[in-house]
Amino acid sequence: ASAAKARALDEPLVLGLMAVNLLMVTWVRLPNVWRLSRETDAVLLKDPLVPKTAFYRSWDSPLHPLEALDHARKAMQTEFPRPVQKDGPNKRLLVGERHFISLWSAHIVHLGLILLLLAGVVKVLFGATEYVVVHEGGEASIPAHSLQWGLFFEPIRIPGTTHELKLPFIYKRADGEAPFKLQLEHFEVRYYPGTASPSLFRSDLRILKDGQVDKVVSVEVNEPYDQDGYMLYQSSWGYEGLYSANFQVTLPGYKDALDVRAPYKKKVQLLDTGWEAEVTDFYPDAGMAGPGKLVNQSQDLKNPAIRVRFWKHGKEMTETWFVYSVPDIQMAKVPGLKVIGKTVDPIPFTVLQANMDPGVPLALAGALLVLTGVFTAFYLFYRKAWVAG
Repeated sequence: ASAAKARALDEPLVLGLMAVNLLMVTWVRLPNVWRLSRETDAVLLKDPLVPKTAFYRSWDSPLHPLEALDHARKAMQTEFPRPVQKDGPNKRLLVGERHFISLWSAHIVHLGLILLLLAGVVKVLFGATEYVVVHEGGEASIPAHSLQWGLFFEPIRIPGTTHELKLPFIYKRADGEAPFKLQLEHFEVRYYPGTASPSLFRSDLRILKDGQVDKVVSVEVNEPYDQDGYMLYQSSWGYEGLYSANFQVTLPGYKDALDVRAPYKKKVQLLDTGWEAEVTDFYPDAGMAGPGKLVNQSQDLKNPAIRVRFWKHGKEMTETWFVYSVPDIQMAKVPGLKVIGKTVDPIPFTVLQANMDPGVPLALAGALLVLTGVFTAFYLFYRKAWVAG
């Protein structure tokens, strides 16, 4: 908890300092770029100096100055489509420019980076990423956090010691819930033929508001759904619990096997034999941890196993595991009692990632500005020409 509190302070602070650094660099460089693009025109119009340029040449013309400038304008328009005329006390200028934006390419990149950093700050402060588990037929809410601004002091444990240091925070998070709930109506998973690789897993959800169904939506892999600012992604799934299990049981003293469909954790009578059975446990992926000892290895339906408890005339007789992948192994300790599983109807659950990031528009704008700045810096070259007369 202490580490989480420290990160909650460090992340926006570091991002903010990086943004301040970019702002300062931009502030220092901005006047130089402005002088480069505009000061030379003023110097030429006042007529004390000739600008330092890569190319300079003068001509004598018998034409009137305005007529000469008109001819110069026609010549410049082949390279500079819209030359601008500027008149001073002693001179007139024709100024042609191309790719003026490339002068500002570094600042455009800086502005884009600032927006990206600002998007990170907004995500840390106001965004959230939560994982929600919803069982089929059940419902769940998404945790939400709001900010309370002020001066708060939070204790943070000093690593390696038992001492705590109280650090000031200008905000704290208040726990809450999203304005809607999720109800899993149905979960479906499909596999590629002959493999254990899923080709599709999908959650059919009901969006509940104020206890009423607002809409019914489906969330698939790579097809998230936007609900009130939360992007719902299909993350994972598994199985926990059973609707029912179907198995055959042969009782001591009986030749014929009984076909039983038992609801999970409910006793069922085995006809009029005086015996009762109950499926008390279910492992979707059973593994052997020792002689007669099973453990569940995952929530995926890879190797299901059920534990069945038996009573006779109200007296508990035994319990036994049945692993569907090894039907020949019988674990019952009562002679003549045999269980053969047929099918299981497990209860699936889905794991949804709920991601809220209000900084996405800022991040998108920042990325576009960075690309624009890089493009103008490498592919557009600033050129400027003056004709003074």
